[in-house]
Amino acid sequence: MREKVGIALLFSIILEISLGGGGRFTSFGAVTLRMLLFALSILYFLFAAKGNTVSKQYMTLTFVFFINLVFSTYIGLINNASIDNISEDIKSFSYFLIFPFLAETINSVNRVKLILKIIMTSSLIMSIGYLIIYYLLENKVIDFQTFYVLTEESGEIFFRNESAFFYKGFLFPCIGVFIFLQNKDIWSKIAALIMMFAVFMTYTRGFLISIIIILTASLLIKSIYKKRFVPLIVVALFFMSTASSFMSFYVDAVGSKEESDTIRITTMNEVFSKIDFLSFWIGHGLGIGVPTRPIHMEISFLEIFHKQGVVGLLFWMVIFVAISRKFIETCRIRRTKESLPLYLSSVFIYIQSQTNPFLTNPIGVCMIAVSMIGMDVICNSEKPLEKLKMSDKSIL
Repeated sequence: MREKVGIALLFSIILEISLGGGGRFTSFGAVTLRMLLFALSILYFLFAAKGNTVSKQYMTLTFVFFINLVFSTYIGLINNASIDNISEDIKSFSYFLIFPFLAETINSVNRVKLILKIIMTSSLIMSIGYLIIYYLLENKVIDFQTFYVLTEESGEIFFRNESAFFYKGFLFPCIGVFIFLQNKDIWSKIAALIMMFAVFMTYTRGFLISIIIILTASLLIKSIYKKRFVPLIVVALFFMSTASSFMSFYVDAVGSKEESDTIRITTMNEVFSKIDFLSFWIGHGLGIGVPTRPIHMEISFLEIFHKQGVVGLLFWMVIFVAISRKFIETCRIRRTKESLPLYLSSVFIYIQSQTNPFLTNPIGVCMIAVSMIGMDVICNSEKPLEKLKMSDKSIL
């Protein structure tokens, strides 16, 4: 019974994260479904989980994060941050505490595969749904003003024009592309193209450029590794000949981003102007913003640096290094079919966090945790086989 509850809670969390965007569409007053699932996961781990099945590295990681969160809160209070702003930061940052629950319940390769299937299904549903809504808005079947009034209050949707819009959950169609492309069947390739087209039609420069960079780098690495230089040359020539004209066309289609770019630059200048020796290392504390962005900032790394200093940035860099090492281990045992999309998802989140706040919100944190734990599970699944091979050799 305990195991079934854990599995149900795990898949509910993954499904809600992969479809729910920022979580406000499923709110009940001040409480959202995401908050409820998060609270249940903490209670499950504290009172129903075995506990000793969770690796020490994840418990240590969570403990270090918790200490850093408490310390940053203390620094914020010293710097006279408002309680409301501190609470808002804690609510965003603290989703990392779901790590032990995920490490407890993601304990087999089959569960990793099921999680990937949930993400694939959610990504495809979201992509098709977006394209349908875009078509209906573009052809005036849905009245824009009515749609705007119904969705504006949630804060989940940002309109590009009267047809295109950005939804916070659109991170997952990008991740879905990486997963579908690992399958060799034609339907997976079609699904990946649908998602790429949906991302293209959101007119989100960062998403499209990041996907192209990651997929191109993956192709080049594979070509070099397998010593297939023809694809390498073809890709290089293709991008050299088309990149300039394509980006010019796409930027014109997106429209002017001068205002949002100006806000980011101004925010950076305000953060850098407040740096002193102490804040450089430990930050100004939670709840302390800048005039342009008094609470959250578009650039995750900038917000982490401002509030937690170099210490905070190092924490997230250590996680990325750990994920990279785990991916290299899965390459060594030739299990990249499951691990590559997980790794590319993490790389994508880190790239996107240079311009958007994904790394420190539940969407990004959950995918980072799933990627890290999933690759651990894949590696551990091979260890009994390796031990068996070693014992066979010793017998011989």
